[in-house]
Amino acid sequence: MNILSYTMPREFGKYLIPISIQSCYLRDYARRNGYSYSLPVTEFCIPLCYKGLDELIQKACKKKDLNTNINLAICSAYMVQEISRKSAIYNLISKENIIFHCILENMVGSIDEVFQLLDSANKYDGLALDSGKYMQ
Repeated sequence: MNILSYTMPREFGKYLIPISIQSCYLRDYARRNGYSYSLPVTEFCIPLCYKGLDELIQKACKKKDLNTNINLAICSAYMVQEISRKSAIYNLISKENIIFHCILENMVGSIDEVFQLLDSANKYDGLALDSGKYMQ
């Protein structure tokens, strides 16, 4: 089975992972899970830009069978945290029911499940920061 792969050269969440390292993560994930691997699409370095992701999904949609889902491997859920729920790319991802494979978080799910994971992480990060105030 094929899995699309996507990398980002700009900072996402707490991470700034070089493309070569992201590619190694993606290739290893594909190998361990029996997916066919191809070189990732790399996003532009422009903040809030998801043109590369949009083109990758559009191209995959033209090729896919009606009864199959598109699987997309990314290094971290944080790579999509800036996508607005009102944006065209969010609507495309939702409409096509793209399945995200977030490697660092060891999570597979829809865009809404990825956002739930990020919301939980942000909530607990905030609690951890607040608790540090009381330990001094």
